[in-house]
Amino acid sequence: MWTLLFTLILVPSGGAQFPRACTLPGPLKTQTCCPVWNKDNSVCGEKSGRGTCEAPRDMWSPEPSRRDFRADWPFSFYHRICVCKGRFSGFDCGECKEGYRGPNCESWVVTVRLGLHEMDPGQRRRFVEHLNQAKTTVSQRYVVLSTHNTSDVNSYTFRNATVYDILTWIHYVAAKPITTREEPNFAHMGPAFIVWHRRYLTFFETEIRLLTKDDTFFLPYWDWTRSSTCNICTDELMGRNDHSGKLLAPSPFANWKLKLQVRTTGCRRGKGSNMCSFSSCTECNGKGYWCHM
Repeated sequence: MWTLLFTLILVPSGGAQFPRACTLPGPLKTQTCCPVWNKDNSVCGEKSGRGTCEAPRDMWSPEPSRRDFRADWPFSFYHRICVCKGRFSGFDCGECKEGYRGPNCESWVVTVRLGLHEMDPGQRRRFVEHLNQAKTTVSQRYVVLSTHNTSDVNSYTFRNATVYDILTWIHYVAAKPITTREEPNFAHMGPAFIVWHRRYLTFFETEIRLLTKDDTFFLPYWDWTRSSTCNICTDELMGRNDHSGKLLAPSPFANWKLKLQVRTTGCRRGKGSNMCSFSSCTECNGKGYWCHM
């Protein structure tokens, strides 16, 4: 159970997001996600001793799950991935494990997350600017999967998304019901709730650091007990809103638009398993259907 709860983020590709290089016909056909690390032009950075392309020893499922691809991620799609060594990480072993920095991941750096109330004006402004940049920049590292039959490789459609939308998509996919909304899912209502979200936040920070080239970026916390009102609902931070709840300019968040939409196709039964689309799981609750994207 712990393995299932961790898989959406802990494997190198970071969730139900696909490294762009692994969505080409070749990698999909051979079920191999082992991109070339561009710093030494070798698969998984093997020339630099970063990793190798192999089937992980902890690959728990001999056959991909035809009910819920999240349970066997990433092995529902790939049988071989980059297995990174030592302090190296990432889908191509080109990154450092959390806490390590430097060209060879040789330096240990502790990230201290400040409260929004502790940040100076410059730090607050940079935080908002980085979030806005992530929302408006298409990810060059990942794409998202759009399909209504994860057992059929010919039905896969990979879509571009901004860095911020990629990050929200991870949570969206992990939080979708397994059977019904009343039961635990892969991120909530279970023992992995805290550690899953802790790992999610570190992935969030890593992606924005890579985008902005700002290794000091961190996600601050909001101590809502310090005020009886929303003291971050200001033009400087999260934005003011009108009586209907709509965010107002000049907050950059007022211009944010929904980039990803999932079609609703309703419930359907498949041979050997029951399934429905992710977007229509509410219609399938209590009917024994399995949810697919």
